[in-house]
Amino acid sequence: MIVSPARHIAVLATACALSLGLSGCGGGSQQADSPESAASSSAPAPTDGPDSAASDTAAQPTDTQSSEGESATSCLDMAKELDRKDQIGQLLMVGTNTVEPEPSVAEAIKEYGIGSVLYLGPGPRSLSGTAKVGENLQGNTGAQPPLLFATDQEGGQVQRLEGEGFSDLPSAVTQGRLSDAELRSKWLTWGQELKDAGVLYDLAPDADVVPAGTESGNAAVGALKRHYGSDPETVSAKATAVVEGLRDAGVASSLKHYPGLGRAAVNTDFGSATDDVTTLDDTASFTGPMAAGASSVMISSTIYSKVDPGVHAVFSSKIITEGLRGKEGWQKVVISDDLGAAAAVKEVPVAERAVRFVQAGGDLVINADPSSVGEMAEGLAKKADEDQAFADDLPEHAARVLALKAEVGLVECKA
Repeated sequence: MIVSPARHIAVLATACALSLGLSGCGGGSQQADSPESAASSSAPAPTDGPDSAASDTAAQPTDTQSSEGESATSCLDMAKELDRKDQIGQLLMVGTNTVEPEPSVAEAIKEYGIGSVLYLGPGPRSLSGTAKVGENLQGNTGAQPPLLFATDQEGGQVQRLEGEGFSDLPSAVTQGRLSDAELRSKWLTWGQELKDAGVLYDLAPDADVVPAGTESGNAAVGALKRHYGSDPETVSAKATAVVEGLRDAGVASSLKHYPGLGRAAVNTDFGSATDDVTTLDDTASFTGPMAAGASSVMISSTIYSKVDPGVHAVFSSKIITEGLRGKEGWQKVVISDDLGAAAAVKEVPVAERAVRFVQAGGDLVINADPSSVGEMAEGLAKKADEDQAFADDLPEHAARVLALKAEVGLVECKA
């Protein structure tokens, strides 16, 4: 997701603030960004380690095997057992802040079965305080599967969770100067902090390649120092180290922003962006970390003229189904960039955004504007009522999300 420095102000101030962290809006800690601090500074230890009470309470993890040692049911069978409302709810992630979540978030969880929550900031908020927010929101789920809590914890200007218990993460540019082994170790520590806060899904790492010398003109990534390098090999290696470190900590990851956001001039949080260069042959930086076990891939909201002219990637079956799922063979979760508050998709009616993303092959829709997530849920339900083929596909999409939840111990099912 994209983030801009100006949007580290209160999330409730504007819809833009609600989408900070998604495509390119920055606003994390402003610590000194030196390679020495990345390589030698020791991050604060997690409050009580990965198995802290705060983490257990907020995330409610379970074993992936039943207590009797029997194999878990398939995630597809679990999805089919859900009613349509809860199937649709698993496909939606609602954004909120960590200081005082909007009442509409809890209401949406209850009324629409929303399955995931995205912490957008603002900070500072302590690790224990963040865990408490998750515990309170988790109480709204009823009989539906547990909530999955996510955030954008990349480093530098894109760090949603701050305060006591959270390290100050250097930018990806600085992280990229570490060896792969050092970077993996750092992300094990940072991932453990997230887990202790009940946040089991980090929408990181950024796998975008920003050509050398073009950084300042790439508003969403290069200008914010979110890139690990200027060539696919370097970015792939560093993104793989991040994925592995997060996995070591028991936290899911998400590569972004497929098929690559390193050449777009405009930040899609603020306007429509078009890339006239990138093709589906320019995705080498994604393939390594995908093979290494990344949990999901985030789709850009940019228009890629050489792939699907005039169509935002999040709505493009050529990019998601033919490219990511077909060419790359990706079978796990495909998550959108923000489809709630981002300016790039404002011309598309809210209720249609989620429908078009799912039709294109996506699974998990981010909506950084909690006031409109119900409209998205209703749009998906209406489409399912009118289109039997669309309704028949819902369990498959929900199953992928449940498999991601199983990966981090929230539910008991096998992909």
